Amino acid sequence: MEGQPWARNRLGLAKSDSAAAKVDGSRVDSEPICRITEQEPKPGAAIQRYEKRFSTIRTKPEPAGYVSVWPRLRVLAALVAIAAAPAPAPEWAFPGLGTATHASAPRASEVMRLPGSQVVLHQSDFDGARAVDWFPNAHPPAPEAVLHAASKGGYPCGYCHLPDGSGRTENARLQGLPADYIVEQVEAFANGARRAAVPYMPTSYMAEAAHAIQPTDLKAAADYFSQFEPQSHTHIVETATIPAATAWHFVYRFDHVRHEALGQRIIEGPIDGERFELRDPATRYIAYVPEGAIARGRAIAEHGASGGPACVSCHGQALIGIAGASPTFLARQLLNFRSKARNDPSAAPMQAVAGPLTDAQIIDAAAFVGSRRPWTRAEMEEAMTAENAEPPPRGR
Repeated sequence: MEGQPWARNRLGLAKSDSAAAKVDGSRVDSEPICRITEQEPKPGAAIQRYEKRFSTIRTKPEPAGYVSVWPRLRVLAALVAIAAAPAPAPEWAFPGLGTATHASAPRASEVMRLPGSQVVLHQSDFDGARAVDWFPNAHPPAPEAVLHAASKGGYPCGYCHLPDGSGRTENARLQGLPADYIVEQVEAFANGARRAAVPYMPTSYMAEAAHAIQPTDLKAAADYFSQFEPQSHTHIVETATIPAATAWHFVYRFDHVRHEALGQRIIEGPIDGERFELRDPATRYIAYVPEGAIARGRAIAEHGASGGPACVSCHGQALIGIAGASPTFLARQLLNFRSKARNDPSAAPMQAVAGPLTDAQIIDAAAFVGSRRPWTRAEMEEAMTAENAEPPPRGR
């Protein structure tokens, strides 16, 4: 669950969407210079009047060599729309499933064990219908919706976000977020207001679960996750060169024999791939970010960028709701806000913040925020008291 809903009253911003179109080259004659391959932008009133005025002229025989001006005006309108559209989201922030990690599908009866746990599971326990709970005594009794899928289908909250709400890089850390914010965001997934900038399977999974869960079960799960202290599981490394990375289960796995240039990306993956596959809540991750990203990100967080407000102006110095989260997750949410794919009730302030940010600025901001220690529930309560009349800083 991500966003900055608490800032909406302070900024009072309205929501708006930008149209986008793609063009490809075409021959220069009486046809348009460019052909619109997606939905064309609707001509403005002035252009419509122009077209109407000259429609009668076009019925007359055209002189030799005549070239209509109208197609070029349509091209100009298309190019203006393209310039106003948000930049496309980079693929590195949305890694897919990748190739299978087993030579053949494991048997459902195959025994699965995790070092340090007394629990014995089978491959069939990883079917998504129940949460994988290796340490059932390490957290309070969990509501039914956290441990088991709803009767209508979907997934239990604890399967993807884990039973303690610590989450993984492909989804949100729920620990410590206010219960009403969690409910709001699940409802946004259900009604389509919260989407991803590009097709992304974890977002589809979340929408499916949001449609299936009952309101009473959602409230119980939200209350449960809000009582945990936030934790961080990612170590951030600035570098220019990284082990060769391959998309795998919505993260990256690394080949330490080969190396590649990082470029302008955040590449994040588990240190121990086997523990990750077993859905160990203690899995540690490493995130490679460009050199100097953390320092540049600090400047953005403390002073703002591209004319937007600083992160600390709303989240506070402790960066409540976002500090210590997965940097890939943070970058992905900024990209979702920038594209307006995240258009939930709380999204308008963050759409305004993320809209003018470049990919490089998003990387830097995510690297800095992800490198900070997690905020605490006490800091959240203090912020709530200080804000008083306004909703508190609530999450990502």
